[in-house]
Amino acid sequence: MKKLSIITVLGVLAVFAAFVAGGRIAVSQAVTPPARVGFVDVAEIFQKYKKSNDIQQQTQAAIRQVEADLKKQFDELKKVRGDLDLLVPGTPEFSAKKREVDFGAFKLEYAEKEAKQAILTAAVKKMNLVYTEVRNEAENHARRNGLHAVFMYNAQQIEARSLEELQILIASRPVLYRDSMMDITKPVLDALQK
Repeated sequence: MKKLSIITVLGVLAVFAAFVAGGRIAVSQAVTPPARVGFVDVAEIFQKYKKSNDIQQQTQAAIRQVEADLKKQFDELKKVRGDLDLLVPGTPEFSAKKREVDFGAFKLEYAEKEAKQAILTAAVKKMNLVYTEVRNEAENHARRNGLHAVFMYNAQQIEARSLEELQILIASRPVLYRDSMMDITKPVLDALQK
């Protein structure tokens, strides 16, 4: 009988210990504070950040310069094209001049396309560096302020011209709601502007 009561007591103690341990786990899970997060409107930062504005202005100026430089050559080509009117269609001179004009137009269009593409490629690389700066500053702000995560959101209204475009825009905006108290766009932008 004594053996049975020791086993019973040990069993009761084991159940009690498991209950207490389970209670501690439940209590510790209930006490764990929620994750602290922040939100950054990256589109707003790109609109207001001086460096991204400078890149956009430099890109537009470079494209205008390419267009201006090539306009002179296009104007000269128009003069040569005007010379075609003085020649008799079907003659060897007319055919040679037409080939010259067509090849010149092709070369100028190709040169314009290539120059603009090079400018846009350089702008993309620069804007990618700006995005990296934004990410780094968001991380720095999060570490200084004890945030566990920073999410990107876009506050602009969705304006779609097709159902497909609407679906793409909706899919690219995973944040449906955020408390404005958790918006860290301004401090991140202020730090970047310095």
